[in-house]
Amino acid sequence: MANQGTTKSASDQYYDSYAEDAKARRVLIVGSSGTVSKILRMRENLAGSSGSGTDGDVNGFILKDDAPKLESGAVSGNPGIIAVPQNIDDGYIQGFYPPYTVKKGDRFRTTIGCEYGNDSCYVEFRLDYTVSGTSVIKTFWSFRNKHDGLTYNANLDLSSLLGQEVMFILTISSYGAPTDDRAVWGAPMIVNIP
Repeated sequence: MANQGTTKSASDQYYDSYAEDAKARRVLIVGSSGTVSKILRMRENLAGSSGSGTDGDVNGFILKDDAPKLESGAVSGNPGIIAVPQNIDDGYIQGFYPPYTVKKGDRFRTTIGCEYGNDSCYVEFRLDYTVSGTSVIKTFWSFRNKHDGLTYNANLDLSSLLGQEVMFILTISSYGAPTDDRAVWGAPMIVNIP
């Protein structure tokens, strides 16, 4: 399938910092570049931060995966993110995009699901955002996913944020107990379709 638009980069810079609060690991992730979503220097951003980049860490972690395998068994041909919330009931983890000004025709696209083989996975995917100059985090979209062997495509119209500089936040939260909660954001990207 041909890409019908051009991909907008949230930033051409590498972001080498992360922030955290008392409940969640927060890391900066970089948006799309070219026609394929890229998560730039994800592992380096996480290096040295307690619980953010090591598979199995009880404090939660985010991993870059060049070809994530979704619960349907399908392997993505594009890079993605495996996000695992804290190992507590209703734990969560967030990844922050750098500030981005939303343009006419912008859409957020991704394929979501639990990671293959994690049959007890039950998570909520959220696209949150905060408008530059404010600290209020709002939910733009959410989807609760219980492992069912299916994957889902999100294709979200961002026009309600037109002209605003926002920081998008990918959030994964456990729905109750965190057993097998390994969520996949497949090729998360902002595309522009004029």
